[in-house]
Amino acid sequence: MMSNYMDRMVSPGAWDVTVILSWVLVVAVIVALAVLAYSLLARGAGPGPGAADPRATSKDATALGTLEQRYAAGQIDDEEFQRRRETLVAGRNRST
Repeated sequence: MMSNYMDRMVSPGAWDVTVILSWVLVVAVIVALAVLAYSLLARGAGPGPGAADPRATSKDATALGTLEQRYAAGQIDDEEFQRRRETLVAGRNRST
């Protein structure tokens, strides 16, 4: 009678599923960490050949922002603002 009770209490099938799911979780965590490490290392490597330089884009945006600030402050007139803006935009288009 006692062995019949213990057989129903602990099912070997349930134990096997728990162990399998635990290992699947461990493997998933390892794969996720590997992908994260790879993406961090790849990002630090810099742009590949033929890629646009992100610093140039931010430099252009900063120059355009400075130009707009000078225009808003009245330091330059309409014609000079348009001329310089066209020069900055044309330079940006040539670099990409």
